[in-house]
Amino acid sequence: MEGETHRKAPRRPPAPETKFEDDMARLEEIVSEMESGALPLDDLIKRFEEGRALAARCSARLEEARARIDKVLADGSQAPLELEDKP
Repeated sequence: MEGETHRKAPRRPPAPETKFEDDMARLEEIVSEMESGALPLDDLIKRFEEGRALAARCSARLEEARARIDKVLADGSQAPLELEDKP
C-alpha cells in the first residue's frame, strides 16, 4: 500500500550481563528440568534453546579467561596453561 511505512519491531535491550557461575547454575537447573520428564514438548524446546545459548556464552567466557591467563604467562617464565577435561 502506497505511503505506508514499515516499522521495525523495537529492539530489545541486551540482556543484563550475568556472572559465569550464575549461568552455569541456570544451565544445571535446565538440565534437571529436562531430565525430570515433567515438561511438555514446547517447554522442553524452550529450555533446550535457552540451554544452548547459556552453554555458548559459558564456553566463550572460558575461552576469554584462557586467553587472559595465557597473556599473563606470555612473559616466557612459564609454559602456556594446559587445561584438562576432568570427569
